[in-house]
Amino acid sequence: MITQTRKAILKRAQPGPAAQQGAVLLTGLVLLFVVTLFGVSGMQTITLDERIVSNMQSSTIAFHGAEGALSTCEGSVQAQTGTAFSFGSFPADWREADAFWTAAGEEATFAAQVVQPPRCVIEYIGDGGASSELNYAPSNSASSRPTYRVTARSKGGDITTEAILESVFICPGGCITGAEVTQYGSGP
Repeated sequence: MITQTRKAILKRAQPGPAAQQGAVLLTGLVLLFVVTLFGVSGMQTITLDERIVSNMQSSTIAFHGAEGALSTCEGSVQAQTGTAFSFGSFPADWREADAFWTAAGEEATFAAQVVQPPRCVIEYIGDGGASSELNYAPSNSASSRPTYRVTARSKGGDITTEAILESVFICPGGCITGAEVTQYGSGP
């Protein structure tokens, strides 16, 4: 009698297949949904990181292209081979105008993949005195030297990335002189 009662109690304690309501299936689906959310979130983060790296590479290429163009124009000033324009003769929106850079800019060679070759322009500022070499105001002192503003522009790996750099170049001697300066728009 004891064994039959024990069997009856054990039978009532163990639910049969009909008594299960799909709790394992529901738990599995919830876990699968959570794992999928983590996966999608991770992919979005990776995609954003790839875009950031691509933009950084493009801006670095543009910066180095403009830096190379600056060196090219500074070398042209010193070698007396470049075209120097008079200060203030450029149009108002010259930094943004593609047509200006194509017409007036000296093309620089650059090894990296850029959308357009880097270009630079030279402006003759005047003769700066030794005491005011970084000042734009011309001076007629005996120690004055020709001073130039060199501006370079380069596009990066895509058309939307652009770098514009500018330097003030004080000629150490034997550079383009004020007599050789041309007015922009009148031809070199």
